[in-house]
Amino acid sequence: MDLAKYLSLLSSKTIWLARPDTFKDLREGSFPESMIHELDGIYAALSKRPDFTGNHLVNNTEDFQNYLKQNTFISCWHRSIEESMIMWEIYGRESNSIAIKTKVTNLKRSFDIDELYRTFAIEVALDSVIYTNSANIQSEQNYRLPYFIKREHFAFEREARLYIRSKEQYSSSNSPSGYSLQVDLNTLIECVYVHPDADEWFLSTIKDVTHKYLPQVSVTRGVCGNKVCAP
Repeated sequence: MDLAKYLSLLSSKTIWLARPDTFKDLREGSFPESMIHELDGIYAALSKRPDFTGNHLVNNTEDFQNYLKQNTFISCWHRSIEESMIMWEIYGRESNSIAIKTKVTNLKRSFDIDELYRTFAIEVALDSVIYTNSANIQSEQNYRLPYFIKREHFAFEREARLYIRSKEQYSSSNSPSGYSLQVDLNTLIECVYVHPDADEWFLSTIKDVTHKYLPQVSVTRGVCGNKVCAP
């Protein structure tokens, strides 16, 4: 993340879960072909029933897909023990950027899932993304599945996702662009890395800022950049 997002994380004590249609990949949340075929059949059968009056939000497969996108919020993580220079370059974007490290257990413990269900969520999941052609996916009535499928050329991301589906029933006219999940930063953050090629002043600044909020968290330079391991 960049400096602004990191400062927001520290000051707000929240992690941001973005609505999937705000991502750059326009296919985020798209139903697999098998699911589209199955849902088309369901809605076609419903439309022939005399007691079916429709819904102001969902009347067909496309409506349902869009409805889920308006009510789904995702936090994306890179699942790896080692750093990845590709991830630094794509998501750090510039040398003065930051990454935080956590564990699955720490991420789960960092927020109150019972409170989340009481106040906002109808479904919460943490899982790895599957990289495959959506035509290979068998249809099943698991409507979070499309948010854990990506095309194979994204496999380098090795992504895991924290997924929340809202019970608010947002539409395109009132859905927020994301959801701020309150977390315990001391539980969440194991350590902080700055970009391997970051300026010394940037490393020093991140150490100072971090230790004002999280005195026990270590801040160090990444190890896979040009300054550290160039041939």
